[in-house]
This record gives sequence, C-alpha cells and structure tokens, in this order.
Amino acid sequence: MERFNCDLKKIKQNLGGVRDDDIRRKARLLIRVLESKASVRMACDQCGLCYKTFYDWLNRLRRQEHDLGALKNRSRRPVSSPRQFPEE
Repeated sequence: MERFNCDLKKIKQNLGGVRDDDIRRKARLLIRVLESKASVRMACDQCGLCYKTFYDWLNRLRRQEHDLGALKNRSRRPVSSPRQFPEE
C-alpha cells in the first residue's frame, strides 16, 4: 500500500522511544496493516482490528504529526452533565 509509505516510515521511527505497552501494541497493529499487501479491510480482519478503528488511529496520528502519544486511551467521561443538580 504505497499511499501509506510516509505514515509507515514515521510510525516506525517514533516507535523506538515508546515505553507504554498499550501504545506499542496499537502501533505494531498499525504497522502490520500498513505493511500488508492486502486491502486495509482484509488486513484489519486478519489482525482482529476493526477497519474504522484503524482509520481513527491513523487520523489521530496524522493530526498530532505522527506522535505516538496520540494513540493513548482517552477518557470517555462527559465534560458536563445536563441533569446535574445545582450545588445550592
């Protein structure tokens, strides 16, 4: 998949300094899919990864200029609660 060569190169470069196991696992899955000769969907199926998740991770990396910290799990906690009682 020639269109992902730049992404693949940058992910491999940045993987060396990462200590977080979860980020390393996600980066290795991305590399495995990007190196595959099959289509993205087929490669994701073989790895057990949803192709939508693959593209979510790839887009997060691109927005953060391939900083692997972008793969860190984010909180699902809401910022505000519309049904919260006033503190009074």
